[in-house]
Amino acid sequence: MGGVSASEKHFRKEVPLADDERLEQLCGDVPRRVREGELGGAVLDVLVKEAGSPTARRRRAALAALSAVLRPGVALPKQTTEVLRAALLGEDRVARQNAAQAARALPAADLVALVPALEQA
Repeated sequence: MGGVSASEKHFRKEVPLADDERLEQLCGDVPRRVREGELGGAVLDVLVKEAGSPTARRRRAALAALSAVLRPGVALPKQTTEVLRAALLGEDRVARQNAAQAARALPAADLVALVPALEQA
């Protein structure tokens, strides 16, 4: 397994500085960039951080992008399940849907921790 690509480094620097509209664009492009091998698990930390954002637009965009990056064998940031659990139990319907989609991509061992929250969502 190689190191962090230049694209991943740039993404990790750009996301926290992006305004809400630019963040939505960046996150919307994540599935394609993952398919093309441009982005991988190295961007999970920044997506998980944004998924816990108090700003609905940022939270929704990051949660939607997470499912493209979550793969078996990819090391999850420590707070991943906590962020997903909070979104699943939150008031924001779109964030709950996006979190449920992301949770489906989790490895089974991590998904087990979210079952109660998924049942309530």
